[in-house]
Amino acid sequence: MNAILDTNVVSELMRPAGDVQLRAWVDGQAPETLFLTSINVAEIRIGIALLVPGRRRQILADRFESELLPKFGDRVLPFDVEATGPHAEIVARSRRAGRPVSHFDALIGAIAYVRGMSVVTHDTAPFETAGVAVLNPWEA
Repeated sequence: MNAILDTNVVSELMRPAGDVQLRAWVDGQAPETLFLTSINVAEIRIGIALLVPGRRRQILADRFESELLPKFGDRVLPFDVEATGPHAEIVARSRRAGRPVSHFDALIGAIAYVRGMSVVTHDTAPFETAGVAVLNPWEA
């Protein structure tokens, strides 16, 4: 089944000494089944931009732009008009349940929903609240 990597997974994969269990899980998947979204790309770029200018920031920017992002090629999914309906439902449902989902998670969840994909994440609660299938490699 195709799956979208949540931003916390992407961030962990960028760490030089990232979680061994996560890396093993990702390495065990067919690359063509794993996707990013334009939302993940924005979140990662925001996180890097917020770092103090210096060596660490440059290393992370280079690692993301030159190593990780190119591996996904055309497997970076956009947020489009089709996803706006599910996005609205996710936001409304989570607020009514008293468990508001972050704006970014609601966008990623809507993209996953319209494409019939699961979300690979360490933080499953927002996506479960949104009614989106999740995979947690840390518990696999």
